[in-house]
Amino acid sequence: LVNCIADRCLSQINNFTTQSLSQTAWAMAEWSTRNERLMNAIAEELVRKAGDLQTASIARVAWSFSSLVLQPARLMDVLSLRATRCIGEFNMEDLAQLAWAFANMRIPDTSLFSTMTSEVQRNIDGARPAELANIAWAFSKVSSRIERFTPPQLSHIVWAFGALSLNHTDFMSALAQHLRQTFPSFKAQGLSNIAWTFAMVSFPEQELVRLFAPNIAREVVDLRPLALARCAWAYRMLDVPPPDLVAALASEAVSKLEAFPTKALVKLIDAIYSTP
Repeated sequence: LVNCIADRCLSQINNFTTQSLSQTAWAMAEWSTRNERLMNAIAEELVRKAGDLQTASIARVAWSFSSLVLQPARLMDVLSLRATRCIGEFNMEDLAQLAWAFANMRIPDTSLFSTMTSEVQRNIDGARPAELANIAWAFSKVSSRIERFTPPQLSHIVWAFGALSLNHTDFMSALAQHLRQTFPSFKAQGLSNIAWTFAMVSFPEQELVRLFAPNIAREVVDLRPLALARCAWAYRMLDVPPPDLVAALASEAVSKLEAFPTKALVKLIDAIYSTP
């Protein structure tokens, strides 16, 4: 069915609006269908019609291509430029989605991230953003009212810090303080992302991540193979490997063994068997 829909879309792709193109890309990502012919055609059409892209479509398109591990260079350049030009129209959810998408594709677009996080700052304290503010400085401003982000938004943004190896002490400290009260409302994936980021940027919050462990273990079935490996690695690097969590990660990994990428499996085995 999905392939039939994709073929039909391809035959009429020139007639699609930017909204229809973004919705189609989003559907492919939701279905985990990596139809490169269709996605490449969508990318070309979006580049051609870039002037019509609205903020929600920009975020949705970036998320969709990132989720499918597709990175058409011209499209990403267009999305970055378009997002920078209309940054004031983004809401918090779209900003979080956009940040996650570019970080997931390992695109450290300094101009986009600076503009994007400056807009986050402007939305929070009402001040006009500084054009040259970098992402670490901007998120340090967010730290004073970090509670405005939902758990999924916050975990995506924090994950971006880890993916880009950005350690900003003020933001991380504010995040840790916020999480001490709110971590029970986070899903296992979000807590795993945060633990991984703390390990990636060498931020010492062993007691806090130890508190995460029972919650992650309880919902470990929701973690995909790469997340299982990253979680095990993070707890080993932070030197707080709770036996119950390690056992839960190992058990869940066995049930998903065939889906593991080789590197992720090696990382998982190393983390688990290096644990006391």
